[in-house]
Amino acid sequence: MKYLFVKNPPEGKYPDQGEKIDPGPFLVVSDVHIEKVADPQSPIIDRLLSAERKTQSKPEVELATNSANGIAHDHNGRGAEDLTISSPNDFIIKITRDEGATKALIATAYNRGLDPISQVSITMRTAQSFDSYREKFRNSSDFNAARIDMLDIIQPSSKGRGKLFVRKEPDKPDLFVGDDIRHEMIWPDMDKSEMQKWLLYLGIRAQTAPRNSSEKANVFREMMHYVVVIWDTNANELFVRKADVSEVMPNANVPP
Repeated sequence: MKYLFVKNPPEGKYPDQGEKIDPGPFLVVSDVHIEKVADPQSPIIDRLLSAERKTQSKPEVELATNSANGIAHDHNGRGAEDLTISSPNDFIIKITRDEGATKALIATAYNRGLDPISQVSITMRTAQSFDSYREKFRNSSDFNAARIDMLDIIQPSSKGRGKLFVRKEPDKPDLFVGDDIRHEMIWPDMDKSEMQKWLLYLGIRAQTAPRNSSEKANVFREMMHYVVVIWDTNANELFVRKADVSEVMPNANVPP
């Protein structure tokens, strides 16, 4: 199976946007689309790439960015200290490092819109460890999907309370998701890498918070994102960054 990544899909180039395309082995993947398109040799591939290079329109879902100015401070290739995932619905999820006794990454929701939001959640669907010898992520089956709920009602121009995203307990050998011990990220025991790199597939949900009993919540479309978490085992430091296209496309096990 071959893959092609189109970061900012041009209008009219997907089957659900009005253009009929024969199915084939190629996938065109954006922040919000995973679509089968024509054979890799089809002229449509060139058109897609050409249009993607020329377009200046805003993507339906913005790419996650590292640091406030979008430049990744990668700490010698390990990753960054924070990650921002933006939604078209005027809220963001920011993942930052906590330097307390328990090393952790903290997820916080920020409401940049005009209406209060609630029921923010992050579902970690898969967690894949990196095989540095083969330079690919493993398709392991020992991770239980985890959901991190942010139950606060977050008022406009306000932020919610931070929630544990990924953490390292001092007396445990592996990383954990969230604030419980049921969702362990088990590193393969034969892999002695000092840098443990994980590819995480996230689904992010939220909705507006009704102001009275007659008002209905507006449930936002779920955002799907890949992020990379790196644990430097020697320094006991956690880092986070957005996943590169080369990491996701040829290696990741994309759930349906």
